[in-house]
Amino acid sequence: MSRRRYSRRRRDADEGKVGLALLLMAGLYGAYLWLGTLPLAWQIAVGVIGFSVTLLFIWSVVAVIRRYRRKRLLRAELMSLSSTQFEERTKLLFADLGWRNLQLRGGSGDRGVDIDGEFEGKRYIIQCKRYTKNVTPAMVRDLVGTLHIQKADRAILITTSGYTKQGYQEAQGLPVELWDGAMLAEQIARAAELQADPVRVQALRRRRMAILGVAFLLNAGVVGWALFVAGSPLLPAGGI
Repeated sequence: MSRRRYSRRRRDADEGKVGLALLLMAGLYGAYLWLGTLPLAWQIAVGVIGFSVTLLFIWSVVAVIRRYRRKRLLRAELMSLSSTQFEERTKLLFADLGWRNLQLRGGSGDRGVDIDGEFEGKRYIIQCKRYTKNVTPAMVRDLVGTLHIQKADRAILITTSGYTKQGYQEAQGLPVELWDGAMLAEQIARAAELQADPVRVQALRRRRMAILGVAFLLNAGVVGWALFVAGSPLLPAGGI
């Protein structure tokens, strides 16, 4: 029965992909026909804009793929650490993020607290879970209890994996933050940026802004030229 349901779901998914592909092809064909009705100046302008949008899309996709690969590599590196090394790496992360008075805990009377620290005048307790499976809601409840016993202001539970829906519900409305593997990777990247050479970071940002600025000016110039030569594409006008 389950195999039949799986086959049906897979068939529905395949049909959805085919329908989406056909819809995309129909849209592209319609755009091609519409483009043929425009004056030559507007055909050139639309071509330049389409080329620019395509390059921007490819640039964005490549950036997303690179971030995804970095996160996978980072997770593999974190999973290769021992529990103690993972706690030390997490402490270093918070130090890079500007936290103060960080201390490794883990004694018998610490009730599972691995790191103690301060940020923006508030005391935090932190638990580190180097897991491959989702953290259970019971662990979130235990941290809430530890938060009150330790008389801290806030608590953070960090894992290399994730949390169940019930786990997030346990922390809802409470001074408890849940960091999954994706959040941990983002914070490590943020810390690396904070610790990076500010001159190099600013140079990269200026280069990105310059590329986007040149692309915008180029497209605006082409549209302005098409308007000057052929008028509005929505109104009947002679081509060039």
